[in-house]
Amino acid sequence: ESVTPERLEAWRAAGVNRLSLGAQSFHDDELARLGRVHASGAIADAVRRARAAGLRRLSLDLIYGFPGHALPRWERSLDRALELDPEHLSAYAFSAEPGTPLGEAVRAGRASPPGEAEQAAMYARFVARAAAAGLGLYETSNACRPGAESRHNLVYWLRRPYAGLGPSAHGLLGGERYGNPRGTADWATALERGAPPEAEREPETEASAAREVVMLGLRLAGGLAAADHP
Repeated sequence: ESVTPERLEAWRAAGVNRLSLGAQSFHDDELARLGRVHASGAIADAVRRARAAGLRRLSLDLIYGFPGHALPRWERSLDRALELDPEHLSAYAFSAEPGTPLGEAVRAGRASPPGEAEQAAMYARFVARAAAAGLGLYETSNACRPGAESRHNLVYWLRRPYAGLGPSAHGLLGGERYGNPRGTADWATALERGAPPEAEREPETEASAAREVVMLGLRLAGGLAAADHP
């Protein structure tokens, strides 16, 4: 819904060369269940607008394994996403986030996601469908055409330094991880007072860095090279 010609022109003028679009599903009833504001037809419209604006690196995000989700409908969403010929496709398993209507329903026992075996089958179908369309898996939840990996996300997975700006943002700078408050008011008040806006800060240790190297490396298709991490 936020992909307008005016914004696309502004983003391109600012140097943006890649868009990740939160498609989530190509079924209107599923989008409503997930609390999304767009209709499924808006996804193709957004892709067309982005292509017309000259953007050549597009990614679509999908969600699977939420309450009421079934494999045949997931296959249809995958097919429709791939018909749009994105350079990059992400598929994330549903998690019951606190504070969201669907997440709270799951946590309260009023709704249940599919079983692990069915979720595993959905994931396997994502990998197979993407491969058949020429997109290879380079990270647990991400597939792309050769050379179209998300350089933005690789910064996190390779543990490179990055600055997190804004409410809820997290960063890794100077050997310390930090997280900003979720609430906009708390974040803005700290800035107005000239105070650091972080709600949490965690200095890294040799042990914590080693654990992250293993955890993040196992997410990547390239895996771990022991000689790189004494």
